[in-house]
Amino acid sequence: MNRPNVSLGLDVGGSHVTAAVVDASFAGGQPLRLVRKEIDSFAEASVIIGGIAACIHDAASDAGPVSEIGIAFPGPFDYERGICKVLNVGGKFERMFGLDVGQALRDATGMHDTSFRFFNDAHCFAVGAYMRNGLKSKRTVFLTLGSGFGSSFMENGRLITDHGALPMLGAFYNEPFREAIADDYFSTRWFHRAYERATGQALAGVRELAEMHSEAAGCIFKEFGANLGQFLLPWLERFECNELVIGGNIARAHHLFFNALENQLKPLVSGVNVVFCDDTEACILTGAARLAQQERALHEPVVSLK
Repeated sequence: MNRPNVSLGLDVGGSHVTAAVVDASFAGGQPLRLVRKEIDSFAEASVIIGGIAACIHDAASDAGPVSEIGIAFPGPFDYERGICKVLNVGGKFERMFGLDVGQALRDATGMHDTSFRFFNDAHCFAVGAYMRNGLKSKRTVFLTLGSGFGSSFMENGRLITDHGALPMLGAFYNEPFREAIADDYFSTRWFHRAYERATGQALAGVRELAEMHSEAAGCIFKEFGANLGQFLLPWLERFECNELVIGGNIARAHHLFFNALENQLKPLVSGVNVVFCDDTEACILTGAARLAQQERALHEPVVSLK
């Protein structure tokens, strides 16, 4: 029997969930029809599951049968088994702790024949960005700059987490930098602290800072870019990175910190091509769907033609 060639990608965040149908036969940056639903990540598990299920139904309504659904979900999470492990990280999704999210979504959607797969959002971004941008680099580092410092790595277009030139955890966020760890310097939290330190005032958000066009704002972004380059330089050198791909909300203001970042990376002998993504969400959705397709293919039984 022919299986449908349509997959669904989901990105679950703290305030909303986004979904889109992804056509596996389409190469490059296919246009996606995004469906977005607000969710309360502090609510009861049944309420959160209901919101995610509603988003799935809306996104799949015009797609026909969906063979698999790939879901980028915040950690801690048992991605292989589909079980939420979020606890003591600020309250979001904590009422889902221990829940088999895949089974709960199958029950809520009635899609019992559909494969539900869960993935780290940074890995989804990497796979999606590589596909949508038609990248060909041999060794690629991917960053997502937002409420946290996401990172992932590829060699010849294949995700890798275990490599002698990479962090033991397979990600940068917990690596030491200055007086703390990388996640404290390369996330929105750092901008809030830096702005309050410089002006004595509270900051609404990074977007507001980027639109200020003030001397203080300019200095803060330059410091951010210099710090990022200083942190990345030894890692990119050891990994022999050819391409650095940066997405996330902070990346939208790259024109304010790229020069400072680039100056710090000049010592790289072979150089590195830096790509900024303005379609991070589409990359995550595409990557989630693609990873789900690959997982399904690995677990499909081989049919004998005898």
